[in-house]
Order: sequence, then structure tokens, then C-alpha cells
Amino acid sequence: MYEFGHEVGGSGLSKPPKEEELVGKEIDLMDNKVSELPESPNCPSLIVLRLQRNYDLGALPPLFFQRMPLLQLLDLSNTSIKSLPKSLPKLVALKKLFLRGCKLFMKLSPQVGKLDNLEELDLDETQIINLPVDIGRLVKLRLLKVSFYGHTNFSKRKLQSNLVLHPETISNLSQLTELSIDVDPSDKRWDDSVEAVVKGVCNSKGLRSLSLYLPKVQLLDFISLIYPSLTRFRFILGYDKRRIISRVPHEAEAEFRKWDRCLKFVNGENIPIQIRQVLKISTSFFLDRHANAMNLSEFGNENLKMLKCCLLAECNEMETIIDGSELDPGSAENVLESLQYLSLYYMKNLRSIWKGPLRYGCMSKLKFLALHTCPKLRNIFSHTLLQSFVSLEEFILEDCPKVASLVSHESVKPISDTCLPTLKRLFLLYLPELVSIFNGLFIAPKLERIGFYNCPKLKCLSKRELSSKQLKMIKGESHWWEDIEWNETEWGTRPDYLMHIFSPVNNEEDVMTELAQDKDLSEATIKNEGQKYTDDGKLLDVVRQHKGPWPDCVMEKTMTDNVTKPISSPSRRMPPSMSPPYFIPPQFNRQQALSFQDSAQNDFSSEKNLSNCSNTIVTAATDKNIISTTTPASSTSTPPPSLIPSRYESQKRRDWNTFGQYLKNHRPPLSLSQCSAAHVLEFLRYLDQFGKTKVHIQTCPFFGNPQPPAPCTCPLRQAWGFLDAIIGRLSNAYEEHGGKPEGNPFRARDVRIYLREVRDLQARARGLNYKKRKLPKLKVAPTTFADATTTNQESSSQGKTQQYNKKKPEGKKKKTNQSKQDNEGRKLKHKQSISWYVRSK
Repeated sequence: MYEFGHEVGGSGLSKPPKEEELVGKEIDLMDNKVSELPESPNCPSLIVLRLQRNYDLGALPPLFFQRMPLLQLLDLSNTSIKSLPKSLPKLVALKKLFLRGCKLFMKLSPQVGKLDNLEELDLDETQIINLPVDIGRLVKLRLLKVSFYGHTNFSKRKLQSNLVLHPETISNLSQLTELSIDVDPSDKRWDDSVEAVVKGVCNSKGLRSLSLYLPKVQLLDFISLIYPSLTRFRFILGYDKRRIISRVPHEAEAEFRKWDRCLKFVNGENIPIQIRQVLKISTSFFLDRHANAMNLSEFGNENLKMLKCCLLAECNEMETIIDGSELDPGSAENVLESLQYLSLYYMKNLRSIWKGPLRYGCMSKLKFLALHTCPKLRNIFSHTLLQSFVSLEEFILEDCPKVASLVSHESVKPISDTCLPTLKRLFLLYLPELVSIFNGLFIAPKLERIGFYNCPKLKCLSKRELSSKQLKMIKGESHWWEDIEWNETEWGTRPDYLMHIFSPVNNEEDVMTELAQDKDLSEATIKNEGQKYTDDGKLLDVVRQHKGPWPDCVMEKTMTDNVTKPISSPSRRMPPSMSPPYFIPPQFNRQQALSFQDSAQNDFSSEKNLSNCSNTIVTAATDKNIISTTTPASSTSTPPPSLIPSRYESQKRRDWNTFGQYLKNHRPPLSLSQCSAAHVLEFLRYLDQFGKTKVHIQTCPFFGNPQPPAPCTCPLRQAWGFLDAIIGRLSNAYEEHGGKPEGNPFRARDVRIYLREVRDLQARARGLNYKKRKLPKLKVAPTTFADATTTNQESSSQGKTQQYNKKKPEGKKKKTNQSKQDNEGRKLKHKQSISWYVRSK
């Protein structure tokens, strides 16, 4: 029996427990495979019921809560239930109700308003459309977490209300201490409700935690009196645009959210005073796609004192992080003195981390630094900056094509003190111009792990750069490691101890496999020794963040200089969703260095050869749809053509990778088994905004004109053939990955109807005919006597067939022609076909 304190969670139960077994004050059935429960168990003394993470549990019996009068905690998180049973009001003593992560839960019953003692209600990561008005009756409610993402599954006609919640709901919940409302930025209903919510929040004097999305910065004025007293808050300000594929990995955003006071400023222009005021008390700041900020100092160095985490992404006008020329010479205060985490992504014009004079002590607490895809970045560490980073433990530099060394040349001079004394992990990825790590300086005496990938010009390693006695592992390509030149005056012979700790990585597929094994070992080490981080697993996370399930890396390597060069940009561009989710391929990033386009104008990325031929590099000419292979000068073998993936397989793999990231980035995240035709249609509509095909509207004078004589303002859409090809590839990939044909969402009726409607609409708008043309059969002259005999037999049989057709009764021809010309409906056609069949008999 399940007595009080006895746990059976995670024991793999698949059958529901019997009613006589459900005895005690606490029942723990979490982390099992229970798919059904007893109809009406008699549990008069039950207080706690935990059913979370029973993913097969799809529904609760209608009378399940009929005899649980003392139940106080009910946890149904991460189950597949769609609604609560009608016996819910019987839980008169219920205080905590958790439905977090129920991805199929779409409607909250108004009967929840009868739970007078309810104190905590968690509806985060569900698919509900709106909150019932009855929520306002829960006067004892202290915690409310809710996410509104279910509107994407309904049309505007099916939505019962234009508001996500009643204007007076929040103001009635006067006892709230924690409120979190997560919405889809594209949901226009939130724009009509947010002001009433903000005003209602002001009446909650006991509020201590608040999370809101505020489309307008001016809304901060309403809560300016309460947010200084909040112990936790997370504000997203600006018109955020939902992205299926984000350029910032989930791990980075999770780091941003884990701090107490988080501020995210999206698609902003200038720097409003409201942002400065909130930033002054924030501990975590995410600046995303700001239009004209030149550096972080423009937000006010005095407002950055409390920052511990800073995340910058796609701020295309930003040239440096901190401008030292704006510092007050008479002030002794240090800039970013509390910062511990700094990560940058896709900074188009970034040239340096610090510009101008630097005061010792600035950024002295920084532990983590990551620079991803900064095409104009040249200088990273100066002499003064090296001595300021006394707490740096991990540094990641990826896809910065102009970086030749981590230490600038003007800083190469004798340094009395040891620099970067706490650095333990260093990862250098996709740096085609890197020739030296620290320019021969004695730096990082406690370095434990270092990883290299695609650094072709790094031919020599200095003994002073690898002088750490705690060095445990070196990761890199095997052919790169074999070509390393060891200076005899410095090293003598090849150092055997470095050979021992080197872990070769032949290609990206091996990177993923080997680092996954390293991560498992590291996790075991964490449990046994209590370590906080392990570097092999950390390197795996770095690779996964930027390459996705299938690594996409395409590069062109010349035979003479052995330097990686960018692939020429194809004429047709693709949306960012068609590139790997976190990692845009290196050659694409280097192309961005030349012409850094908007996120909606990314290039095609082709697939790298994932065979065991590690020294072969795939060259993709995407504009000509050709995939070929070239072999570097150091290689003597050429892989067989059968190992090179075809263009179709490369496209299919890329499309499947993209759709997998769409499911992961969905709010809430979806598994493949939960994917439906509605999600496929949402994915296709998202791709539509990156189309290049002009589709004329009916009011356009060029409607139906295949060759319009002048430009017009009609919208651009994805061509029907493009969408049809994607669906075909995804359909095949779905079944190749274990999906059942009868449950294939890409072959659903709604998807076929949508594609047919797109085809018909574009055919009318563009004046084109999408009917397939039958190609004529080619006649081949016989080469042998047997072929000539076969040809004669076929021609004679065709002649007999033609004679037979000539002898057919004329009535059949008339009937057939009549049925083709008749437009009276399907029934009439059916009757005529039956009459024709009977007559032929």
C-alpha cells in the first residue's frame, strides 16, 4: 500500500493502482508511465497527490476527486491532460494546484473559482487561451503563473474573447505575492489587456515577484513605485517578434533568467529614461537587436553597477562594449565591477571590448566571457584588460574571422604579474586567421582544458602558452595536431605529455560522439566528487549550442595556402530558420562579415560530409546546386562518391533539423509525438514572411499578369513549389525517424488543403498554370538484334492497340466526351460513369 512517506515515484509503474491501495496522507506516483486512474478512489485522509511527469496520462476520470475532501496539494505537471474533471469543486481544502508543462491543456474550467482556499496556481507552459473571470474570486491566491500561447491553434472566429483575462481579475487578487504572465508577442489581445493588468498590479501591495511582457516602455511608469521593492522581476520591453529559430541559444537565455532582477530590451531605438531607471537596480540585462546603441556606456556607467549578467545580441551599430573616454577621471568607481557573465552574439560592427583608457579593477569579477560571430573584431585583450580579468574562468571565441591573436600586438611586452590567473577553460572555434594564442606570453597558469576547431593558420604552439601544470586535455582535429610545428629551441622534441593528453577530433560527427561520452564521464565525476562544472561536457554544450543535432559546416579550402575562404553568396537567400538553430555555418558568418544581412536574409547552408573520411572537405556551390569534394594538400586519399550525401539528402537533413528546432522553441516546447497538422501549418506560415515571390492581390492592376510591366506593393510570399518540396522532404524524414505513416502530420488532410489553396491562389494571382506537363517518351535506336526484335514486338503490340481503339463503339466516345464536358456536379458524373460501365459490360 502507498502509505504516508512511502514513495513509488519513478518505479516504472504502467498499470493504475487499485482503489484499495490508495491509502495514506501522501501518494507519490510521479515519474511513471501511468495512463489511467481509478474512477472514484476513496481517499478521505489524502493530503498530497503527486502525479507529475506521467506523460501517458491523458485524462482524469470525471469523479476522481469526489472523495478527497482533505487534499491540499495536487501536482499534475508535465502530463497530457487536456482539462480538469467536473469533480474539481469537491477539493474544498486544496491550496496548491500545479499544471506546469501540460502542453495539451488548453482551457481552464470556471469551476476553479470555487476553490476558495487555493493559494498557488501554476499554469506556466500550457496552451490555455485565456483565464476565466472566476479566477478573480480566489481572494487567497498568492502565486499565479500563466502562459498564453494557445491562441495560435485557433482562428479569430473560434476565440471566445478578445482579452486574455478580465481587466479586474488582477486587481481582485489583492493577496498576490508572485505573478508571472508569459504571452506570445504576436498575440494582439495582450495589447488590449496589458494596461489593465499593470494597473491591477499596482494594487497588490504585497507583491514580491513580477514577470511581464510590456510592449510599450511607457507602461513602466505605472509600476515605477513598486518595482524597486520587488525582490524578483523579469521585464521584457519593446515590440518583441517571436522567432521560431533564435540566434541566441536556450542556455544563454536560461542564464539570463536565473538572476533575480532581469531586464530585456528588444528592438529598441534610443535609450528611454524608463530603461535607465530599471537598469539601475537590475542584476541581469539582455539587449537584443537595438537599432542605434554605439556602446553599453550610453546606458550610463552609473546604471551598470549592479549588473551580474549581460547578454548582447545583434546590436549592429555597437562598436565597443565600454567606452573609456566617457569615464570621469576624478571618479574612483569601477565600471561593471559586479559583472560575472558576459556573452555576445552576432555583433556586426564590434571592434573591441574596451575602447580608450582603462582603470584597473573594471570587470574584475567577470568569470565567463563568450564572443560569437563578430566579423570585425580584431582586438580582445589589451595589456590593462589582461590584468583586470583576475576572476575569468572560461573564455569562448567563435567565428571571429579577423582575430589573429587573443592578445593585441601593442600589448606584447614583459608582464610582471601573471595574467588570467584563474582561467581554466579556453575554446577557440572557427578562427581562420588565428596564428597565435597569447603571442607567446606566460598567461593562464591554471588552464585545465583547451579546445581548437578549424583554426588552419595556427601552426605553432608556444611553450609559455601551454605552461599550465594543471592542463588535462587538448581537443582538436587530428590532422591539425600532426601538422603542428614544435620549435626545437623551445620544446626540443615533441612533448610526450601533450601527446598523452591530446584527444583527437576527426570531424564534427566525431566531435559530437566523443564529447557526449566525455560529458557522461563528467557528470559521473560531478556526482562523485561534487564538482560544479566539467569541461568536456561544457565543450559539448558549446558545440551543441551552435551546431544543432546535425552539424552544418561548409567550407572551401584551397590547395595552395590552406586557408578557409568564404563561399560566394548565392542569388537566392533563405530565412534564418533554414539554417542550423544556434550555429550559423562558419562560411556563412564570414560572408556576413562582408555583407551582414538581416536575419530574414540568410544564405543557404549546405551539409558537411559526415562520413568517416575526416580529411575530406565538402564544397557546396549552392547557387548552382552542385556538391563536390576537394582534398587538402596534406591528404592523399579521396572518398568514394557514394559517401557524399546527395543534394536531396542534405536539404532533407537541414529541413528536419530546422523543424526540430521549431518544436524545441515552441512555447511550450513540443515533442515529435505531439506535433500536429496545426503546428506544420504554423511553421509554413512563419516561412512565408521570408518569401521572394510576388503574389498580387485582387485589387492590384497586375493581378493575373505573369509578366507585370511595373513594380507594385503586393506582398512577397514563399512559392508554392518551395513549400511543397519542403513538406515532401519533411514527410520522408518523419518516417525515417520512426514516425508512423498513418500519424504523419506532414501528410495530413489540412496540410494538403493548405498547399492546394496556396497553389490555386498563386496561380490566379500570377497568371500561371501549375499543371504538370507529361514529357514525351524518347525512342532509342536498337543496338543489337535482340533489341530490334523487342522493338518490333512493342511496335506491333502498339499497332494492335491502336486498331482496337479504332474499333471502339462511337457511343462510348460520345458518353466519355459528354462526361468530361458536364459540370453539373459529382453525382451526375458518378451516374454517367456507372451507366458507361454497365453499357460496356
